[in-house]
Amino acid sequence: MVKATTINGAAIIKQCFMSTILKEEDKFSGKTFFKLNHKWVLRNDDDLNEINMHIEFLDIKVLNKTVQSVQPTEKDAGGENYTFEPTVSVVRILVELQSKNWWFLNHGKLIFLADNNVIDLGKPVGRNTGTGTVKVNNKETHVVCNEHCVYLITKEDLKKICDAQKVEVQLSGEKWKQENSFDKINTDYFRLFYNQVIDSNSFGHVVHNVNSFEKDMKTAQITGIGVGCVVPFILFMIVAFTYVYKEDGMGWTMGAPFIIAVGGGVAYFILQSRAKKKANS
Repeated sequence: MVKATTINGAAIIKQCFMSTILKEEDKFSGKTFFKLNHKWVLRNDDDLNEINMHIEFLDIKVLNKTVQSVQPTEKDAGGENYTFEPTVSVVRILVELQSKNWWFLNHGKLIFLADNNVIDLGKPVGRNTGTGTVKVNNKETHVVCNEHCVYLITKEDLKKICDAQKVEVQLSGEKWKQENSFDKINTDYFRLFYNQVIDSNSFGHVVHNVNSFEKDMKTAQITGIGVGCVVPFILFMIVAFTYVYKEDGMGWTMGAPFIIAVGGGVAYFILQSRAKKKANS
């Protein structure tokens, strides 16, 4: 599937590779983005802390420009937000943080531990911050702090992560830090990105595993929605209209759809667990 759109007046060509790699090309700037349509959830708790990590490859072609305007970044101007504009192709890891408190990720590091290899990406090369609001149970509104940071990783270090049997990550800020371990299927997404974007001769075996995992997860989702939502609604409508004037039918009006809805939730949980177990075996 190919789709054309515009960003800031520049023509972008979007193309999907498989179901997970998204390509965006801007011929006016000579930049092509290869983005993995998958996020690693490093944290998501009841205290409104949410941390997501993404990966992308920015391929840059040198263009002949008659005039090059140099604009100072916010960092140069003394602001807290700053942006690094690369001049060569780079692999970038993007971290999105939401929290009740500022973590100040620009004062911390992003470090991977791939088997015995410590891969220290250091401080972010770009940071964008702001505040927002979220609702809890559609009632309570809370103010949250958002930090979006960009880290650079070399192809060689990414290869070390892909080669590793055990991968761990530590994200730190000025006061807080988060540590996670990746299971096999999450490591396979790094390998898939490397195979589809960096070197098609490496990690080809993961393509089938990721495709199978995504297919199984989609089946679990469709089953959960179908059995848990659609079927109970249809049954409720049928029973409600059929037995609305009969006292002995009112119990079935709510009882049967509720039982089926619970069964749909259980089916989704079982199928999802099986999919993860199969992918990690």
